[in-house]
Amino acid sequence: MERNIEQCPKCQNYTEGKPVYSQTRQVTRAAVKKGSSQLFGAVIGFVIGFFFGIVGCVPGAIIGYVIGLYVQSSKTVSDVTDSIDQQMYSSTDFQFDCPRCGHSWRRTYQNGADTIPDSIIAKQQADLVKSIRGNISSNIIFAVITGIIAIACGYYCFTHESSSTHMEDVFLLGNTQVTDINWTWWLLCIVLIITALIAIGQLTSAFSNKSEANHIENMSISEFRNSSYRR
Repeated sequence: MERNIEQCPKCQNYTEGKPVYSQTRQVTRAAVKKGSSQLFGAVIGFVIGFFFGIVGCVPGAIIGYVIGLYVQSSKTVSDVTDSIDQQMYSSTDFQFDCPRCGHSWRRTYQNGADTIPDSIIAKQQADLVKSIRGNISSNIIFAVITGIIAIACGYYCFTHESSSTHMEDVFLLGNTQVTDINWTWWLLCIVLIITALIAIGQLTSAFSNKSEANHIENMSISEFRNSSYRR
């Protein structure tokens, strides 16, 4: 169900309305929610039971049906209920109770209407840009840290050998050529590759986030209101 926010006519405080349903509509929503949750659970149980053979589908569906009785509050079930409800009813009454001054009023809205004030949309837009730019800082810090580790590992690998060969007097074999593997070199070589890839990935994310933040910041209120960023 969409959100509807109005300014209180007495104190101008932004107040979010709560949907008010008639008794018939409440019964309808309850039936849809129960049916969709049970169907959803039965499908999941059927799919799980399918891995145990055709015979397992039946008990799986039954178990899923029972599970569905307990998932009526899930977002998926709520979304299905709201979708069917809006197809059956064209409008909804909303009750507004101002938390600041206590003034109450009621308004009817057409389903699907977006009544959130521009000022709140602008704040949502600014908060999203701020959040994305915070991610940019984290990307850069992480890239610097992993980059330093990669450089340190690279320095060791370039200044040391992965193995060394020397002659050694081996019992019963006499003077024999022996190769010692530098396991530290190989370990740091692996760390070098991993940290270098992470650093590159973080820098790529930083540039991507910067571009996205700039794009969102340059959007008009109307464009942001109808964009996928608010979904």
